[in-house]
Amino acid sequence: MDDKEITFLIFSASITIILVSIGLVLFLLFFIYTKNKNLKEQYLLKEQYEKELFTARIEIKDQTLQHVGRELHDNIGQLLTVARIHLKGLARQIENEKLTEVNTITGNALEELRKLSRSLIKGMYEMDAPLTELITHELALIKKTGVINAHLKIYGAEYRLDPEHEIICFRILQEFVSNALKYSGCENLYFELHYMPELFVLVLKDDGKGFDENKVIKGNGLNNIEVRARMIGATHQLQSKLGKGTNVTLQLKQKKNDTV
Repeated sequence: MDDKEITFLIFSASITIILVSIGLVLFLLFFIYTKNKNLKEQYLLKEQYEKELFTARIEIKDQTLQHVGRELHDNIGQLLTVARIHLKGLARQIENEKLTEVNTITGNALEELRKLSRSLIKGMYEMDAPLTELITHELALIKKTGVINAHLKIYGAEYRLDPEHEIICFRILQEFVSNALKYSGCENLYFELHYMPELFVLVLKDDGKGFDENKVIKGNGLNNIEVRARMIGATHQLQSKLGKGTNVTLQLKQKKNDTV
């Protein structure tokens, strides 16, 4: 075999190795691209499923509240009305301070029940209500418990968010309140709404015992907050320190025409 043949063989082998290498690289790139595409599709499907599941849960919860409201109005409300009629009749026949007082208390209880049933039937957390109204109502309920104090501060000129974003922000706030009542041992809750031209920020704080972020195992409450924030494209930040309470901050970008 002369030098020309050897050179040709070496050249052919080199070309073959290069082509095979290029083929392998292209195959790997195609494989990685396909895998990433599939993972992205799976993530989007999962996110869509979670969103639909969450929406379904909201609808079921609202339907349940409406059903409870009707039951309160139609059954318990009617029973209290009948009881009050009898009390009025007795009060006319028998002059008794205690009987009059019981009649007044029953009347007040009936009025409160009617208010509650109306709010439940109408939809206490209906989409038409602004976020500030929903939170103000929630604050009133918290204060009525007498267990904890709640404070609200609003910064900037208030504007409406996307209705779905508002209701999810409210659900996140409710989740935070529920967690605080169960685990934090706090005396105060602080809610802040920051309305900026292209950014809405929701800050939730408690002055409870806090926890070590590196050691705590996230339960349903913290996971629900994270999932809901992701569903509306909000940036979610959780901060907590032992003895210094817990702080949740949500940042939600706004389009210019959303704030008009």
